[in-house]
Amino acid sequence: MWWPLPLVALNALVILATKQQRTKSVTTLIDAQWEATPVVLEVAEYLADENPDYLWSFVDSINHLEPPLVETSKYEFKWVLPISPINWFTGLDKARYERVLTAVSGVLTSTQLSVLKLALSLHIYSPKVEMYAQMARERGVLCPVAVDLAGRLTCDLAELKTLLIQTPTSQPRAGVKLYELDHHYPGSENASTVAVLYGELGTPELALFHELLKIHAAAGTVDYVLRHHVKVLVGIIPIDSSRLIKVLAGILCGDHSNRLIKVLAGILCGDHSYRLFKVLAGILCGDHSNRFIKVLAGILCGDHSNRLIKVLAGILCGDHSNSLFKVLTGILCLGINSTHVKERPQRKVRLSGYGVELQIKSTEYKAQDDTQVKGEESSDSSDQDDDEQEVQGFNFNRLGSLYPDLKEDLEVFRQHLLDSSSDMAPLKVWQVQELSLQAAERIMSAPREEALKLMTTIAQNFPLQAKSLVRTPVSEALKKEVKLNQDMFSSSLNLQPTDTALFINGMFFDLDVVDMISLLDVVRQELRVLEGLYKIGISESRMSSILALDFSGASSSNQEYAIDIRDSAVMWVNDIEHDKQYRRWSDSLMELLRPTFPGMLRSIRRNLYHLVIIADPAKLEARPLLKLAESFYVHTAPLRVGLVFAVNPDEMVSGLEDSGVAMLNAFNYASEQKDAYSGLAFITDVYAAVKEDRDITVEDVRSQLKSKYPQGNVEEILGEDSEYSTGRKLAKDFLERSGFRRHPQVLLNGVPLSDKSLTSDEFEEAVLTEIMSQTPTFQKAVYKGEFSDSDDSLDFIMNQANVMPRLNDRILNQDNQYYLDMSGVFPTNTKTDNFPSLSTRDKTAMLVAQMRYFSTRRQHGDDGHQVILTHWVVGDMDSSEGRHLLHQALEQMVH
Repeated sequence: MWWPLPLVALNALVILATKQQRTKSVTTLIDAQWEATPVVLEVAEYLADENPDYLWSFVDSINHLEPPLVETSKYEFKWVLPISPINWFTGLDKARYERVLTAVSGVLTSTQLSVLKLALSLHIYSPKVEMYAQMARERGVLCPVAVDLAGRLTCDLAELKTLLIQTPTSQPRAGVKLYELDHHYPGSENASTVAVLYGELGTPELALFHELLKIHAAAGTVDYVLRHHVKVLVGIIPIDSSRLIKVLAGILCGDHSNRLIKVLAGILCGDHSYRLFKVLAGILCGDHSNRFIKVLAGILCGDHSNRLIKVLAGILCGDHSNSLFKVLTGILCLGINSTHVKERPQRKVRLSGYGVELQIKSTEYKAQDDTQVKGEESSDSSDQDDDEQEVQGFNFNRLGSLYPDLKEDLEVFRQHLLDSSSDMAPLKVWQVQELSLQAAERIMSAPREEALKLMTTIAQNFPLQAKSLVRTPVSEALKKEVKLNQDMFSSSLNLQPTDTALFINGMFFDLDVVDMISLLDVVRQELRVLEGLYKIGISESRMSSILALDFSGASSSNQEYAIDIRDSAVMWVNDIEHDKQYRRWSDSLMELLRPTFPGMLRSIRRNLYHLVIIADPAKLEARPLLKLAESFYVHTAPLRVGLVFAVNPDEMVSGLEDSGVAMLNAFNYASEQKDAYSGLAFITDVYAAVKEDRDITVEDVRSQLKSKYPQGNVEEILGEDSEYSTGRKLAKDFLERSGFRRHPQVLLNGVPLSDKSLTSDEFEEAVLTEIMSQTPTFQKAVYKGEFSDSDDSLDFIMNQANVMPRLNDRILNQDNQYYLDMSGVFPTNTKTDNFPSLSTRDKTAMLVAQMRYFSTRRQHGDDGHQVILTHWVVGDMDSSEGRHLLHQALEQMVH
């Protein structure tokens, strides 16, 4: 029996070697200020962002779970050993997580479910759930489920039924403050009475309140709002007022006010003055004269006739039939009964999406003599050879000479030892030169299914992996591919070899400024679009073509929709390409590529920027716009100014009756006398003569005409048969075609400026800002050769993709887009009477399935031609208005 001694010695050496290898790692943990929130509530908020119908379908699914979600521990929870509070909550959360995902799988597709799991791992909706919980606490909600009905808070279901009957449905919304982020039951938003339900999804109590409020919301009597209320775990809360339970709870919770607790504490702390201690000592010493001693002795001696003995013996002997034993066991075993313990654990939310960047750099600066470099290099190389010979106690040079036939296997084993080593040894400068290429070679040579996992491991543990990466040979093919990629990205995207970029469906993201939550939002948006296209029948091949479309021309430069200004209604004041005052400027578009100071306008003799003002010159609102337009002209700004006078189009109204028509006639007269600028100058002179802040009158125009042009006949200029009353009909047609419903309006290259910028304080800055935003478009076009000196500037601008024949705000406004979700499923067995109970998308699907269309022969041919524009006419065809609307729609389709 001599063999165990060497084995023990070997084990001791292994243990000693293991202890000498210390794992060097950096771990960052960031916790929020609030406790963990239930996963079911985070899923509910995720679905609410996707579609409100998803949320309410999910609420119904959770409420119909059997058993309820909060009772998962009784039925599906599996203990995680060793038994501890952390393991208990971990196992419970996992069981509920799986049940929640099963419930939500009926709402989301498998791809959307994967994105949901990513969102849950980041806890991006935990702050919103905590916000709802704080709102409940501020409202004074103390019970698990409560309803705030028109300012009255109740926790009783029977009382709520009474209040719903007694509360008038027509009273104003008083006592309840609503927010934009509240979840309203579909169809109940317009009800006068507001009922806010505070509770936690998955509890039987909330399911009862939800069903009651849903009935009243569907009837239109209440506006049903759901807010999450998360209960907080404060410890073990007994449900029985039994003195013994209070004693035991006091022992656990540190409440020592009870006499019995003091006795037990005295036993533990050595205070033997209490009588009870003497009793217990009597048990040990054989003095059984006291009744209580007999009871305790009965426990020890097997006499279980006393009820208390049965209970205590049940604890020791495994008899769990007694109710008191169950209570005591529940207290000792972490309170598994959900009615005893509140649902929210006291652990903080662990935040994700953060990390630490470790950079490899030299921390030493040495001064060396050139004559000693070679010697040191040889010394370094010999040291490196020694390091390579021995790896974790194995001399691979010696093993290679002894077993030359196992050379490849030994190399694999040596590489495995290097990879598993946690030693962060210092690296030489020459070893770091190709470290990134060596990491890329390791990833690219891995199996396809393991490449992403290996990339994650190297990126997250790079200092530990660096020692093994320096020995990875890099192939010439990889070097050429990397060099080609560097040249391509440098020329097209200005990405340098050290830069990092991310592309999602062709969209570029700079990882220095983007975070994980922003990327998740982009993925969700792209997934919504692609899932919607797939559901309406777009094939994968066509979807690839849609993804290949380039929308960067408009999005990258923030271009807005513009209107075609090549219209005879626009009266141009100047022409930069032909007027004498601009003849000293260069006419080459290459001047756009010349560097200038920030904010400086380039003086180029080309009509690149066209400012069109649409206004009634007699109105007070037009005064600052026309004054600044004259200022642009006087100060020789590279801006072509055009005017459209939106005056009374009735030809029966003359300038002697309408001040706007009078200003138009005077402008035309002054322009005919000299040039268009003289007409603009006359208008500003009228403004200067009127000191008050009011609209211009006919008398103001008459007096200025007599002062500036005494030789002219005012009656002929402003009269009914005046030859200068031209342009009114053209201006009317232009306004009708443009789609503008109000004026003044200002267009820069056809792009409308915002209404709030059309003031004396904001107008000039708004014009210059729009010029700066459009300049990169011209520069890019000149650089790519798409815009040359031989091209007409106005034609080039008006031929861009963002120029429309009409600006329809309802169609083109990207801020207020309204669309129908066409991804619903039409249930074939659904009757028309059940239409109100369907979700919004299913209602749309039912309409699509039963819709009848009118189309022309050209639109509905036999060649399978698809009609990309469809009009739905909604109206009462029994009324004259509805029939007139249908008639206009049919006429529009024909023409």
